[in-house]
Amino acid sequence: MKNGKRVLIDTETGELLLGGGDIENEQRVRPEEWGTAYIKYSGKGQVAINFLLDKKEGYVPDVITVAGYGVDIPYGKIKTSESVGYGLAHII
Repeated sequence: MKNGKRVLIDTETGELLLGGGDIENEQRVRPEEWGTAYIKYSGKGQVAINFLLDKKEGYVPDVITVAGYGVDIPYGKIKTSESVGYGLAHII
């Protein structure tokens, strides 16, 4: 991570969470609920998104890089009365 900042989104509230510290050598932690990581689609943009839309579960780490940050895309969950939803399932 170029700027050494942690950026997370709370999957329950949708709130953007920012953390500090040097995470250059720290492994990123993803929520267990995201499921299987399909790393073979990392960096493949639309191909990765299409894969997740077909698979309907899991996530692809580092689908794209924005300003030095790898962007993970989870399939996610739709919005319900109990959750704000997140990921592709929430968007489509």
